[in-house]
Amino acid sequence: MLYRIVRMEFEASRKDDFIRAFYSKQPFIKAFPGCIDVALMQDERDVNSMATWSLWESNDDLEAYRSSELFKETWDNVKPMFSGKPKAYSLTKHKQIAND
Repeated sequence: MLYRIVRMEFEASRKDDFIRAFYSKQPFIKAFPGCIDVALMQDERDVNSMATWSLWESNDDLEAYRSSELFKETWDNVKPMFSGKPKAYSLTKHKQIAND
């Protein structure tokens, strides 16, 4: 499984627009093949900083979504709302090394 976190900064006047856009697309993203879950998170200290968290079956599934019309349409809509460049992280769970 692959965890994807995308951290975004917003102008205060655009943040609510982003929140509405996210929740209007969330059911479609969650229904995309390979997506297990997707959520929006608010930074505890910076009210204009948010992150999306998503869980994917595999990197191939995430890349299929990122190549889809759904992603392109969504990204084109929200990109002008950012006040800075988003930072994206793709992570997998660390596998513990067995003790000798």
